[in-house]
Amino acid sequence: MKIFKRLWQGWKRIAHKIGVFQSKVILTVFYFLLTPFGLLFTYFKDELKMKKLSHSTWNQKNKHSQSLADLKNQY
Repeated sequence: MKIFKRLWQGWKRIAHKIGVFQSKVILTVFYFLLTPFGLLFTYFKDELKMKKLSHSTWNQKNKHSQSLADLKNQY
Protein backbone atom coordinates (compact mmCIF):
# COMPACT_ATOMS: atom_id res chain seq x y z
CA MET A 1 0.00 0.00 0.00
CA LYS A 2 2.89 2.40 0.58
CA ILE A 3 3.90 2.05 -3.06
CA PHE A 4 0.47 3.26 -4.18
CA LYS A 5 0.64 6.19 -1.81
CA ARG A 6 4.06 7.19 -3.15
CA LEU A 7 2.84 6.79 -6.73
CA TRP A 8 -0.19 8.92 -5.96
CA GLN A 9 1.92 11.66 -4.36
CA GLY A 10 4.29 11.61 -7.35
CA TRP A 11 1.38 11.77 -9.79
CA LYS A 12 -0.10 14.76 -7.95
CA ARG A 13 3.23 16.58 -8.19
CA ILE A 14 3.50 15.87 -11.92
CA ALA A 15 -0.16 16.76 -12.56
CA HIS A 16 0.29 20.06 -10.74
CA LYS A 17 3.27 20.99 -12.93
CA ILE A 18 1.33 20.02 -16.06
CA GLY A 19 -1.64 22.11 -14.92
CA VAL A 20 0.50 25.17 -14.23
CA PHE A 21 2.15 24.88 -17.65
CA GLN A 22 -1.18 24.33 -19.40
CA SER A 23 -2.83 27.30 -17.71
CA LYS A 24 0.07 29.59 -18.69
CA VAL A 25 -0.15 28.46 -22.30
CA ILE A 26 -3.94 28.83 -22.51
CA LEU A 27 -3.97 32.26 -20.85
CA THR A 28 -1.13 33.47 -23.07
CA VAL A 29 -2.98 32.35 -26.19
CA PHE A 30 -6.19 34.03 -25.04
CA TYR A 31 -4.33 37.24 -24.23
CA PHE A 32 -2.60 37.50 -27.60
CA LEU A 33 -5.65 36.48 -29.63
CA LEU A 34 -8.56 38.13 -27.82
CA THR A 35 -6.97 41.42 -26.80
CA PRO A 36 -6.21 42.65 -30.34
CA PHE A 37 -9.63 41.45 -31.52
CA GLY A 38 -11.33 43.34 -28.69
CA LEU A 39 -9.35 46.50 -29.37
CA LEU A 40 -10.16 46.39 -33.08
CA PHE A 41 -13.83 45.73 -32.37
CA THR A 42 -13.99 48.62 -29.92
CA TYR A 43 -12.31 50.96 -32.39
CA PHE A 44 -14.46 50.07 -35.41
CA LYS A 45 -17.87 49.50 -33.81
CA ASP A 46 -20.68 51.87 -34.65
CA GLU A 47 -23.42 51.33 -32.11
CA LEU A 48 -25.48 54.31 -33.20
CA LYS A 49 -25.08 53.39 -36.89
CA MET A 50 -24.10 56.94 -37.72
CA LYS A 51 -21.53 56.00 -40.38
CA LYS A 52 -24.18 54.44 -42.62
CA LEU A 53 -26.28 57.60 -42.74
CA SER A 54 -25.45 59.99 -45.53
CA HIS A 55 -28.06 62.55 -44.55
CA SER A 56 -29.41 64.02 -41.38
CA THR A 57 -32.18 62.19 -39.58
CA TRP A 58 -33.64 65.39 -38.18
CA ASN A 59 -37.01 66.40 -39.57
CA GLN A 60 -37.53 70.11 -40.06
CA LYS A 61 -40.80 71.31 -38.71
CA ASN A 62 -42.12 74.48 -40.29
CA LYS A 63 -45.25 75.07 -38.28
CA HIS A 64 -46.29 74.48 -34.73
CA SER A 65 -48.82 71.70 -34.47
CA GLN A 66 -51.96 72.66 -32.65
CA SER A 67 -54.42 69.93 -33.54
CA LEU A 68 -54.63 66.73 -31.53
CA ALA A 69 -54.22 64.58 -34.68
CA ASP A 70 -50.94 66.30 -35.55
CA LEU A 71 -49.65 65.93 -32.01
CA LYS A 72 -50.46 62.20 -32.00
CA ASN A 73 -48.68 61.77 -35.35
CA GLN A 74 -45.26 62.76 -33.97
CA TYR A 75 -42.44 60.26 -34.20
